[in-house]
Amino acid sequence: MDMSLNLIIAVIGVLLIIAGVVITVISKRPVDDESGKRKFVSLKLYLLAGVALLLISQCFVIVGTGYTGVRITFGQVDENPVSQGFRFKIPVAQTITQVNRRQQDIEIVSPDSYIESTIAGKIPITISGVTVTYQISPDKAAYIYSNVTSPENLVTYNIVSSAIKATTPSFDTDGVVVRSDVEKSTKETLQTYIDDKYGEEVVSIIQVTIGNIAFTDEYNNSVNEKNMAKQAAETQEIENTKNIDRANAEAEAKLIAAEAEKQANELLEQSITDKILMQQYLEKWDGKLPTVTGADGGVMIDVKELMGADNN
Repeated sequence: MDMSLNLIIAVIGVLLIIAGVVITVISKRPVDDESGKRKFVSLKLYLLAGVALLLISQCFVIVGTGYTGVRITFGQVDENPVSQGFRFKIPVAQTITQVNRRQQDIEIVSPDSYIESTIAGKIPITISGVTVTYQISPDKAAYIYSNVTSPENLVTYNIVSSAIKATTPSFDTDGVVVRSDVEKSTKETLQTYIDDKYGEEVVSIIQVTIGNIAFTDEYNNSVNEKNMAKQAAETQEIENTKNIDRANAEAEAKLIAAEAEKQANELLEQSITDKILMQQYLEKWDGKLPTVTGADGGVMIDVKELMGADNN
């Protein structure tokens, strides 16, 4: 806005000077002629007005909203900031440069590129879509202008990349996927780096935004292989457990059967008496009496005959 107004006034001044020159060139009458005198006066008025407007265009600057002016006199920077609004300056001797003190967004890493970093355990990750929002302190505009080569390039790729690589190793595989936590920690680390470079309270980091955090393909493949191996081991463990349970059940069943058989035998043994044995013997006897042989094998006695002889 201020440059447009300055330019308009300067252009008008130049046009007035040109008009005065043109009037002089096309005038054919002598200066002592009344009409010639009037044209000469008009020429001087045009020239004076034109020069005056040119000077006026160099006597002021309008510092826009969101900007802080830095006054420079013959190359010497004034440490006192120039606030926004209409401000006078000495033509030729002074200039007022404006420094943007509004919140500014700078895209450090596009969504199509990435920064390589690591987390706990040196696990590799990639970070893409990084945007940093920062703001210059109004009181430090003159300091920035005097000490920084490119005030519009205060937050660089290198410093942001360093802050990210210093931050992510404090996160594990579960924590790094929570982007808000990573963004907050990165902002704090980046602010420390910025303070070390430019001084405290010169540049404020407002926010760090991260578009995506991803594990590398190599790590994902490794995790998949580990998961498959773990799943196979768990399946085998379940099968082994089933086999053990089945074997235990069979052994327990056999033990129960053996115990039952033992108890049955014990009961049977306890229930057998002499009468029962005699009864079983008589049930199986064919009616024949046994024959007794002598110890020396010479005497044969038929028990039936003995019983018959007695009866006679």
